[in-house]
Amino acid sequence: ARIAPMTVDRFEAPVDGGVLAGTVTGDGPPVLVLHGGPGLSVSVMDGLIAELVPAYRVASFQQRGIEPSVLDGAFTIDEALAEVAAVLDHLGWDRAYVLGFSWGGHLAFWVAARLPHRLLRATAMAAACSHRRWRDVWPRTPASTCRW
Repeated sequence: ARIAPMTVDRFEAPVDGGVLAGTVTGDGPPVLVLHGGPGLSVSVMDGLIAELVPAYRVASFQQRGIEPSVLDGAFTIDEALAEVAAVLDHLGWDRAYVLGFSWGGHLAFWVAARLPHRLLRATAMAAACSHRRWRDVWPRTPASTCRW
């Protein structure tokens, strides 16, 4: 038997100053993948996404600053969090698993701290963060959101 390729749908989520371009594929519980960078292409996550699609509905988007997404912006945590929420809203996902690598993992920590109501769970891989800043943020994060 031959396995049919998964359909990949493209989307453009509206944000301040333009759109964030992304893709969504697969079937199952929703997973939003956040790539590293800033400055890296979302394509660095292609291998991971391929591993997830048989069991999950996986979305990813090119973060602000690299085409085809909007290039200019404030490049703040608040802006990045608003953009994660905008992508989830555009996809019609109230909650999702959020999986981030490097900068995307750092952003996943912030999503867990500031948008826990949008998460099923957060996973950060190879994420760098300042322990001083996280001592102030993590105590306010619901224990059910993050597990070590």
